Amino acid sequence: MGFFSKQISYKTSLLIIVVFLFLAATATSYTLKLKETRIDEKNRKIADLKNEINNLDKDTGALEEDNQAKDSDQQSVAENTNQNDTSNTTPTPPATQPPPPEPDPTQPPPSNNTVVVTINSAGNYSQLNITINKGDTIKWVNNDDRKHWPASNPHPQHTNYPGFDSGGINPGGSWSFTFNNKGTWGWHDHQFPSTTGTITVL
Repeated sequence: MGFFSKQISYKTSLLIIVVFLFLAATATSYTLKLKETRIDEKNRKIADLKNEINNLDKDTGALEEDNQAKDSDQQSVAENTNQNDTSNTTPTPPATQPPPPEPDPTQPPPSNNTVVVTINSAGNYSQLNITINKGDTIKWVNNDDRKHWPASNPHPQHTNYPGFDSGGINPGGSWSFTFNNKGTWGWHDHQFPSTTGTITVL
């Protein structure tokens, strides 16, 4: 009996080992199949994503072509509009400038002489009443140690002859003014109003 019981125990152990190996092989096979299934699903998803990307690229290319076609149409319309505007525009003739006026032969050209009036150390003017031609210049030279101010009447506005107002000539200085308005013009020294005279412009 002992021998038979040992054989049964040995067979049982072998059977258990075989069953265990079978179960282990089955589990391994199932695990491998599960991994393959997951890999196949991932590959399928990747393929679907690639297809979607390709479709998006195609849609984008179609949109770009549509936009280019629209831009081309708009450019053609703008060119046609410009051509129509150009064809309908009447050229403006160049403006003709009138010829310069010819000088009057009976009118003498303006003079440009300079008359010098000095103011001495006593404050006296070398000339008070002066006759000049239109376009002549009078130059006042102050040799006094005081300021002098020849200017147009009336005092103190100096408005009868616009611009004829020296504003004051400092000692050792001078001031010039050109007379272009004909007539007799009264003037005075603003610093010493009792000093007066006339300038006659012919």
